[in-house]
Amino acid sequence: MYSGPESTSQGAPRGLTLQAMTSPAHILLVGNDGRLLNERATLLSSFWTITAISSFDEAGETLHAAGLVVLCHTLTEAQRLAWIERARAAVPIRPIVSLEFADRADAGRRNGADATVHHKLGPAALVSTIYELLTERGLRSKGWTGGGHTLLGADGLPEGV
Repeated sequence: MYSGPESTSQGAPRGLTLQAMTSPAHILLVGNDGRLLNERATLLSSFWTITAISSFDEAGETLHAAGLVVLCHTLTEAQRLAWIERARAAVPIRPIVSLEFADRADAGRRNGADATVHHKLGPAALVSTIYELLTERGLRSKGWTGGGHTLLGADGLPEGV
Protein backbone atom coordinates (compact mmCIF):
# COMPACT_ATOMS: atom_id res chain seq x y z
CA MET A 1 0.00 0.00 0.00
CA TYR A 2 1.22 3.50 -0.83
CA SER A 3 2.16 5.39 2.30
CA GLY A 4 4.15 8.38 1.08
CA PRO A 5 3.49 11.98 2.01
CA GLU A 6 1.12 12.47 -0.91
CA SER A 7 -1.40 9.92 0.37
CA THR A 8 -4.96 10.21 1.55
CA SER A 9 -6.18 8.72 4.81
CA GLN A 10 -7.16 5.60 2.83
CA GLY A 11 -3.58 4.98 1.68
CA ALA A 12 -4.05 5.86 -2.01
CA PRO A 13 -2.03 8.65 -3.64
CA ARG A 14 -4.02 11.87 -3.96
CA GLY A 15 -6.04 11.78 -7.14
CA LEU A 16 -6.04 7.97 -7.30
CA THR A 17 -8.50 5.56 -5.74
CA LEU A 18 -7.79 2.26 -4.03
CA GLN A 19 -9.59 0.58 -6.94
CA ALA A 20 -7.08 2.16 -9.33
CA MET A 21 -4.27 0.63 -7.28
CA THR A 22 -5.73 -2.90 -7.40
CA SER A 23 -6.92 -3.12 -11.02
CA PRO A 24 -4.76 -2.63 -14.14
CA ALA A 25 -3.72 0.98 -14.62
CA HIS A 26 -5.58 3.19 -17.07
CA ILE A 27 -3.31 5.01 -19.51
CA LEU A 28 -4.23 8.07 -21.54
CA LEU A 29 -2.41 8.06 -24.89
CA VAL A 30 -2.34 11.40 -26.74
CA GLY A 31 -1.14 12.16 -30.26
CA ASN A 32 -1.93 13.66 -33.65
CA ASP A 33 -1.52 10.57 -35.87
CA GLY A 34 -4.52 8.22 -35.65
CA ARG A 35 -2.62 5.27 -37.17
CA LEU A 36 0.22 5.53 -34.66
CA LEU A 37 -2.25 6.01 -31.79
CA ASN A 38 -4.07 2.83 -32.79
CA GLU A 39 -0.81 0.85 -33.08
CA ARG A 40 0.42 2.04 -29.70
CA ALA A 41 -2.97 1.48 -28.09
CA THR A 42 -3.03 -2.11 -29.40
CA LEU A 43 0.44 -2.78 -28.01
CA LEU A 44 -0.15 -1.14 -24.63
CA SER A 45 -3.57 -2.75 -24.17
CA SER A 46 -1.73 -6.05 -23.59
CA PHE A 47 -0.76 -4.65 -20.18
CA TRP A 48 -3.07 -1.74 -19.33
CA THR A 49 -6.44 -0.18 -20.06
CA ILE A 50 -5.89 2.39 -22.82
CA THR A 51 -7.77 5.46 -24.00
CA ALA A 52 -6.27 7.06 -27.13
CA ILE A 53 -7.25 10.64 -27.99
CA SER A 54 -6.08 13.56 -30.08
CA SER A 55 -7.74 16.59 -28.47
CA PHE A 56 -8.59 18.13 -25.11
CA ASP A 57 -12.28 17.84 -26.01
CA GLU A 58 -11.99 14.04 -26.09
CA ALA A 59 -10.27 13.81 -22.70
CA GLY A 60 -13.31 14.24 -20.46
CA GLU A 61 -13.13 12.21 -17.24
CA THR A 62 -10.23 10.16 -18.61
CA LEU A 63 -7.91 13.03 -17.81
CA HIS A 64 -8.80 12.61 -14.13
CA ALA A 65 -9.04 8.81 -14.12
CA ALA A 66 -5.85 7.85 -15.98
CA GLY A 67 -2.95 6.60 -13.88
CA LEU A 68 -0.40 7.72 -16.48
CA VAL A 69 -0.33 9.92 -19.59
CA VAL A 70 1.75 9.16 -22.71
CA LEU A 71 2.36 12.09 -25.05
CA CYS A 72 3.29 10.90 -28.54
CA HIS A 73 6.05 12.47 -30.60
CA THR A 74 3.48 13.69 -33.16
CA LEU A 75 2.37 16.49 -30.82
CA THR A 76 3.86 19.93 -31.37
CA GLU A 77 5.91 21.32 -28.50
CA ALA A 78 3.10 23.78 -27.70
CA GLN A 79 0.56 20.92 -27.58
CA ARG A 80 2.90 18.83 -25.41
CA LEU A 81 3.36 21.65 -22.89
CA ALA A 82 -0.40 22.35 -22.84
CA TRP A 83 -1.15 18.65 -22.17
CA ILE A 84 1.45 18.52 -19.39
CA GLU A 85 -0.04 21.63 -17.78
CA ARG A 86 -3.60 20.29 -18.00
CA ALA A 87 -2.64 16.79 -16.78
CA ARG A 88 -0.70 18.22 -13.81
CA ALA A 89 -3.61 20.49 -12.91
CA ALA A 90 -6.00 17.51 -12.88
CA VAL A 91 -3.74 15.11 -10.90
CA PRO A 92 -0.39 16.66 -9.86
CA ILE A 93 1.38 13.39 -8.98
CA ARG A 94 0.34 11.43 -12.08
CA PRO A 95 3.34 10.31 -14.17
CA ILE A 96 3.71 11.64 -17.70
CA VAL A 97 5.83 9.97 -20.40
CA SER A 98 6.83 11.98 -23.44
CA LEU A 99 7.86 10.26 -26.67
CA GLU A 100 10.54 12.38 -28.32
CA PHE A 101 11.50 12.67 -31.96
CA ALA A 102 14.74 14.63 -31.46
CA ASP A 103 17.97 12.66 -31.19
CA ARG A 104 18.93 12.95 -27.52
CA ALA A 105 20.99 10.49 -25.53
CA ASP A 106 19.23 10.94 -22.19
CA ALA A 107 15.82 9.60 -21.27
CA GLY A 108 15.14 11.46 -18.04
CA ARG A 109 12.76 14.20 -17.00
CA ARG A 110 12.31 17.02 -19.48
CA ASN A 111 9.89 19.90 -19.90
CA GLY A 112 7.54 18.72 -17.17
CA ALA A 113 7.39 15.04 -18.17
CA ASP A 114 8.54 12.40 -15.68
CA ALA A 115 10.30 10.41 -18.39
CA THR A 116 11.13 10.76 -22.05
CA VAL A 117 11.57 7.93 -24.53
CA HIS A 118 13.00 8.38 -28.02
CA HIS A 119 10.37 7.00 -30.40
CA LYS A 120 13.03 5.12 -32.41
CA LEU A 121 13.88 2.97 -29.36
CA GLY A 122 10.67 1.14 -30.11
CA PRO A 123 7.91 -0.45 -28.11
CA ALA A 124 10.14 -2.22 -25.57
CA ALA A 125 11.50 1.09 -24.26
CA LEU A 126 8.02 2.58 -23.95
CA VAL A 127 6.54 -0.48 -22.24
CA SER A 128 9.38 -0.79 -19.73
CA THR A 129 9.31 2.95 -18.93
CA ILE A 130 5.56 2.86 -18.30
CA TYR A 131 5.89 -0.29 -16.19
CA GLU A 132 8.62 1.26 -14.05
CA LEU A 133 6.70 4.50 -13.43
CA LEU A 134 3.48 2.67 -12.56
CA THR A 135 5.23 0.17 -10.29
CA GLU A 136 6.94 3.02 -8.39
CA ARG A 137 3.46 4.36 -7.61
CA GLY A 138 1.91 1.02 -6.66
CA LEU A 139 -0.20 0.73 -9.82
CA ARG A 140 -0.69 -2.62 -11.57
CA SER A 141 -0.16 -4.04 -15.02
CA LYS A 142 -2.41 -6.85 -16.26
CA GLY A 143 -0.88 -10.11 -17.37
CA TRP A 144 2.59 -9.12 -16.21
CA THR A 145 4.33 -12.36 -15.30
CA GLY A 146 7.97 -11.41 -15.72
CA GLY A 147 8.59 -9.92 -12.28
CA GLY A 148 9.83 -6.68 -13.76
CA HIS A 149 11.10 -8.16 -17.00
CA THR A 150 9.35 -7.16 -20.17
CA LEU A 151 8.08 -10.24 -22.02
CA LEU A 152 8.82 -9.06 -25.56
CA GLY A 153 9.56 -11.07 -28.65
CA ALA A 154 12.39 -10.47 -31.10
CA ASP A 155 10.21 -7.94 -32.95
CA GLY A 156 9.96 -5.75 -29.83
CA LEU A 157 6.26 -6.52 -29.31
CA PRO A 158 4.78 -8.44 -26.39
CA GLU A 159 4.86 -12.17 -27.03
CA GLY A 160 1.61 -13.33 -28.60
CA VAL A 161 0.69 -9.90 -30.02
